[in-house]
Amino acid sequence: MPALETAPSADPLSAPEYFRLGLARLSWRECWRLTRSWRVIIAGFRKLTDQGAYTPGGFAFPRPLAAIQVDRAALPDEVLSSLERLERACRVLGFAEPVFHLNQSRLLPSKTAGCFLREPTGETVASLLYVERAGVPAAQQGQGNFFSRLQDGRLLLTSDQPARLDTAFVARHLPGRAPAEVYTVHQRRLDAERARGNPPVPVRSFDELAELHWQIEQSAMTLHLRRGLFVRMTPEEVTAEERRVEREGRALATAETQADGSGDISVKILRRLVAAERTASVKGNLVLLAISLVLFVAVASLLMHWKASLLAVVGVVLLVHEAGHFVAMRRFDYRNVRLFFIPFFGAATAGVGTTAVGWQRVLVSLAGPVPGIALGFGLVWLGRFSGNATCHTAGYVFVLLNAANLLPLLPLDGGQVLNETVFSRHPLLRAAFRVLAGAGLIAVNQRLGGGGLLTYLGVVTALSAAGVWRQGRVLRELRAKGVALTETVPGPGGGEDVQPEALPLLVAELRKNRQANVPAGRLVNEAVAIIRLFRSRPPSVAASVGLVGLYVTVCALTVVGILTVLQLSAGDVWNLRARTQTRREQAAHAREQRRQAEAEREETEAANKPANANANPSVDVPQGSPAKEKPED
Repeated sequence: MPALETAPSADPLSAPEYFRLGLARLSWRECWRLTRSWRVIIAGFRKLTDQGAYTPGGFAFPRPLAAIQVDRAALPDEVLSSLERLERACRVLGFAEPVFHLNQSRLLPSKTAGCFLREPTGETVASLLYVERAGVPAAQQGQGNFFSRLQDGRLLLTSDQPARLDTAFVARHLPGRAPAEVYTVHQRRLDAERARGNPPVPVRSFDELAELHWQIEQSAMTLHLRRGLFVRMTPEEVTAEERRVEREGRALATAETQADGSGDISVKILRRLVAAERTASVKGNLVLLAISLVLFVAVASLLMHWKASLLAVVGVVLLVHEAGHFVAMRRFDYRNVRLFFIPFFGAATAGVGTTAVGWQRVLVSLAGPVPGIALGFGLVWLGRFSGNATCHTAGYVFVLLNAANLLPLLPLDGGQVLNETVFSRHPLLRAAFRVLAGAGLIAVNQRLGGGGLLTYLGVVTALSAAGVWRQGRVLRELRAKGVALTETVPGPGGGEDVQPEALPLLVAELRKNRQANVPAGRLVNEAVAIIRLFRSRPPSVAASVGLVGLYVTVCALTVVGILTVLQLSAGDVWNLRARTQTRREQAAHAREQRRQAEAEREETEAANKPANANANPSVDVPQGSPAKEKPED
């Protein structure tokens, strides 16, 4: 067999194109193949809402074989131990002349190593691969694939790996099979193609092998680009990923000086922040809103027995309220802004304000109830002048629900305003306010009635005071030590970003005076909350006074409007629970009357059935009674 002529090693591409994975474009079958469990529900939800579109890092367009070819000695030991097992099995089958290659990504902590061997005729090439991503080997034993170039230009592939993704080749997958079995199946398929007049094209030189390698990579790349699984990264995205890799390296370098092994947790914190602050897609927002709305309607109609008219009005009120928050967040450059409904509770708008200052966060809180209250008063006036009862009732609902959100209780909007302006200045104040807010929610539930939901929300709010106190204490300790969690971002965008060198110190402070086996996920969640708390500095004293004055003015105008425009007295509002209970009792009484009427009707129908069954048109004539004779013609 002629030896492969090795071409001189080419220099790596100076400015390669980079791509990222768009996991939202996976098919449903691929979601199942990648999970093989109930987690396919989570994968499907992320696919629908486009939450799986971001994965950290990116990879360059495949480079020519000559650019990534290496000697056997250049491969790490764990790679060689995986490839040599398959190489020995292929050598038994007659394959020889190994050509090794190694490709490492600049933006991903991963590497792909492999070995090409060819059989004596050159009709089949064995491709042995070792893939490692994020430091975890994806295939401990390597991957064995057999390729053949067909005369019609297609590539014939037989692999010992499961078919996890759609392939651009004429492929068959035999997971778990030995190389000899896989090769035998490949030869049978090759003989079948030869019999149909489509023989293989032999690979006889290094240039032809490099051409085969390029055809394999380009075929897969073209398929995945066309279906959207691979997304071309913009120069800005590449710069951001390079900065992320650099920051993770700085965090790991600082963690080496710590004795608690906080490097991996620091990297997870950075990736959690990047994932949470990415830009939400319009399609993902719309799908998330639609799914949550369907669940909200189903729960309200089937479990809470709401009428369609009430459900429609409340849904519109919630949507308008949250749309105000959504617009304000987008105006103040919040990241990953999403609007969704929450069954039993209402709706919410979530976003991350990396650059939002204190007064902007207060305006975001007021942007929900204020437009809703103004619109409600307008609908009430319009309903009175036009005589439209539906418009008048909708105005009432708009005003009352949005006014309830102005109550100075967390997590309502009024509580958020007071928390940002007054209680966010000290951990003790933040914790005490949560306890008071929880007690207030329980008191409101007892007075006005809430079906227990407000009580549950109050208990959760009060219990969160312990975590808020601990986060504030850790933040004060770090500030006392002169540790800054953020740093100024260079460039025209400006702003602040997380300082990687501070993350190991933050993790060490979180672990202080706690059990040694604290889960890493809990540490990551608390660290992210502390970083956001560090970013959310309260407004100045003068600005806080002005914002509190604005909040009090809005509340006062709302109360005046309720007493005048809605013509409700304080007693009417305070006795809302009694009136609500009366309406519930009346509705229950009406349902009971309808049930009794239905039961009586069924009893009457059951009593009449035997009489009707005995009524037979062919009645026997009793003995002794005169029978009518048939009249004669």
